[in-house]
Amino acid sequence: MPSADYAESDGQQMKRLKQQLSAQLHIGTKLYDQLRRGECIREATGADLQCLADYFALLRPCQYHLWEQRYDSLTARQTVFLILQDDQHCDDETIARILGVSLVAVRVTRSRLRSRERAGGQPPAPSEP
Repeated sequence: MPSADYAESDGQQMKRLKQQLSAQLHIGTKLYDQLRRGECIREATGADLQCLADYFALLRPCQYHLWEQRYDSLTARQTVFLILQDDQHCDDETIARILGVSLVAVRVTRSRLRSRERAGGQPPAPSEP
């Protein structure tokens, strides 16, 4: 039977994890709302962008799963680009303004995404043991 100290530390750990997850979802929600309003998110850190990507994965799991099947290992920044392009249907100028980058950077990101596309949009075949 577990000791009371062990159970208490599990409870504290669970509380800490819930608070951390809540904070991350709050950041993701806030950034997603900024995207929808067309506001610039240039100041967002890599961790913030990851929170946005994680939030989107919960918000639109089917779309996120399609991207996971179509592309090899997306970065948070590439996921945000896809949110703007595929989910919000933004044109290149709007994407550039929201991300705080040049039009050339938008085209480079799109090119890099194409290079990560899997053949036929299918997940890789499982490897044999």
